[in-house]
Amino acid sequence: MSESPSEVGLSVVKLARDSRFDEIRDLFAAQLRPMVTAKVLELGWNAELDRLGPIVSVGEPSIETTAPGTTLVKIPIECQRGYMTFVISLATTGELVGIQLAPPSAAKPTAP
Repeated sequence: MSESPSEVGLSVVKLARDSRFDEIRDLFAAQLRPMVTAKVLELGWNAELDRLGPIVSVGEPSIETTAPGTTLVKIPIECQRGYMTFVISLATTGELVGIQLAPPSAAKPTAP
């Protein structure tokens, strides 16, 4: 993996902010791409922004190892009317294996 998990996470947030959902889809592991559409990614992102308002700031990513070979990247995002946590799961190859827009509480470290 040429980028750190934090860099990958921040890159995916930037792609979403720039409405480049096809590029996000292409970051998923090959076996998962048929199950992920750019349109679904776009609908989910836009629904949260409609609810929370425009992004005010993007916080620092936190990194957790959740299972052998899987890294969780949690990025707190402040919007005009609230907060969310952008969560991605990465394989050791750097490919996306999961993406979620979660409540602000998800940014906290998971208890061991």
